[in-house]
Amino acid sequence: MGLREFSAATAAALTTLTGPGSGCPLASVEIPALGGALDREPPAPNAVPSRGLPFMAFALGVAPRAEAQPVTDALAAFAEGMSPWADQRTVLNFLSPLAASTETEMRRLYGDERYARLAAVKKRLDPSNVFRINHNVLPG
Repeated sequence: MGLREFSAATAAALTTLTGPGSGCPLASVEIPALGGALDREPPAPNAVPSRGLPFMAFALGVAPRAEAQPVTDALAAFAEGMSPWADQRTVLNFLSPLAASTETEMRRLYGDERYARLAAVKKRLDPSNVFRINHNVLPG
């Protein structure tokens, strides 16, 4: 998820959720700072929906299917715990395919203008929606 800020309160929540004594089973939790060149609009429009987003929260859990519930619960708790600082924007490269499985969600993530532009390109280049096993944009 994208984060609007990383304050002392955000750090305290992160530590409570994943720090020493939390029992957190996640393999990796990251809060990278964004910005720089990714924030600059290029000369030709592109589909980057996360411009201006200062931070991203990423968590990863790994477990055999029979033991996955604690990891799934920890991921849900992490998402809920970070939600007060969450932004609608996110970096799509790190998005779970399950999190962006509907047209409504893809429109929300890209925004109406970017989604319409991507749908028009998809209609021209992939009208049969062959390339759909991803963060799918329907041909417009």
